Parts: sequence; C-alpha cells; structure tokens
Amino acid sequence: MYKDLSNFYDEFINVPYIEWAKFIHSSIQTLKPNSKTILDLACGTGTLTELLANYGYNMIGIDSSEEMLMFAQDKASDKNILFLKQDIRKFKLHSPVDVITCTCDALNYILKDDELIKIFNLVNNYLNPNGIFIFDLKKEEFFENLEHKTFFESEHTHGSINSGLVTWESNYDKETSINEYFLNIFRELKNGLYERTEEYHVQKVHKNLKPPAKGLVSLLEQANIKVLQTYNGYCEKDIEREVYVCQVF
Repeated sequence: MYKDLSNFYDEFINVPYIEWAKFIHSSIQTLKPNSKTILDLACGTGTLTELLANYGYNMIGIDSSEEMLMFAQDKASDKNILFLKQDIRKFKLHSPVDVITCTCDALNYILKDDELIKIFNLVNNYLNPNGIFIFDLKKEEFFENLEHKTFFESEHTHGSINSGLVTWESNYDKETSINEYFLNIFRELKNGLYERTEEYHVQKVHKNLKPPAKGLVSLLEQANIKVLQTYNGYCEKDIEREVYVCQVF
C-alpha cells in the first residue's frame, strides 16, 4: 500500500498541513507546554513531521511504507528527524515521548477493534505522564458522499519526475462501515508512455460511541486514555475529519 501512490501522494492528498501543525502546536502549548518530543505515527511523506519540527520539537516519524519514508527523509534532510519503518500496530521506541500524533485518517485503516486497542495501549505505554495524544478519523458522511463515484486527479507538470494521473473509485458499505478504494495510477515514463499500476485500500468508520456502548471512546478508556475534546476538523478547510485531543491518565 502506498508503494506507487507515494510518487503522487503530496498533491493527491491536498490537505492544509500548515493549519494542522498550528492546531497541534496550539493544543500542546495549552495542555503540556513543556513538551519536547513528538512521535508522528503513520507520518507518510513527513510533511506534518517537518512542520512540527519547525516549532522546535524533537520529531520521530514512523510509517510502514518504505517509499513514503524515502520522500520524508529527502524533504527533511536538513533537519534532525528520526524516521523509522515500523507497523503502527506494534511500534517500539527506546524512550517515551511527550506527544503522539496520528493524522490523515491513518486509524481508519485499522479495521479491527483489537488492533485499535493494541495501538492505544502502545500510545499509553510510550507517552510520558499526562502525555497528549492527537489523532483524527474520517467521518461517515465523507464516505457516504464518495460512494460509487470515480474521481480523476489532476496531472502533475508534464515531463516532471512525478508526472502522471491517478483515478480512483470508492465504494462504501454502510452495514459494515467499510469503504474500499480502487486506484489506477498512471506514471509518465521518459519515452512519453505511461506505466499503469493498481492499488487497493480499505478503511473503516470508527463511530464515536460513549460507554457502555462499544465504540471508540470505550476503546480509548480501556487503554487509560481520556478524550479531552473533539473538533470538527483541524481548521475550517478540513471539516471531513473529526479530531480527538486526548491525554493519558
């Protein structure tokens, strides 16, 4: 996953990372202003990781895609950021951190509750006392609006190293809360021809149900993580996600 899409990811995802970084920094300064080290889970190509480093935090980025991490390391070559290739469901650190982030609907890719709990327990384990956990999830409305539609993403500059086209079809099953993406990736070669590859992605809607109902808040509380506040996106431009600001207790 993200092997071929990594070449187009930054333009393909098209999110206001600068606003995200401002939101996260502001939340940290409000809740734990002496924070020094942040772990960015599922960091992707490292755009947010780098922006947070610009605020003076010591950054660690973890992602399971070697291709995405290559782009992250290239972009942050002038910064002292530690990037690690690990599965977020079983990540390991040498020492705890003050803040953990997991953005860009990465947790929607976790399909099973027991795997979510594993991640939340690891978050608790690697956060310092009163540590902050900030993550987001795509809302069900987002997937419902995408159902059975095919999207054509705009091309990169013709002849550039990442020139190409991405098409994708999305199918959402409301009964299972599962959304499937079928991507066709066309990458321009030096001879003017295009190489076509396919990727298949699956995400799940995790509903914000409160105890005793079995839902996201219950899973967080099992890991001794308290939801302090939820937000309708990181900023006005980003209302398709629900953002959770949490603290270990």
